[in-house]
Amino acid sequence: MAGYLAELVEVRKMLDGRYDEIKSGRVEPIDGEEAFDRLRRKSQDRRRSLGHGRPDLTSRALRFQPVRDFLIVYAPDEKPLLVIAVLHGHRNPRVLAAILRERK
Repeated sequence: MAGYLAELVEVRKMLDGRYDEIKSGRVEPIDGEEAFDRLRRKSQDRRRSLGHGRPDLTSRALRFQPVRDFLIVYAPDEKPLLVIAVLHGHRNPRVLAAILRERK
């Protein structure tokens, strides 16, 4: 508990210091909408690079993310994120390809 309170005091000091800097005009406040747009673009770029492609299973632009014994198959360009299938990773690749062919 003592560590938490010490960290809380440090965060409070840091926030007070930032407020004083903005109030005095030494630091310009950021535009919230611009920062949000930047974070959203960064998140979308990361989402496209997550997982890996499996051209041996499908010719579609799908990504595969392993999670324990499963493969999460998703379409990275869809908004919101479209999960096509959650497949057991130890299945025969031909069976996996057949399942993916059935999904739209």
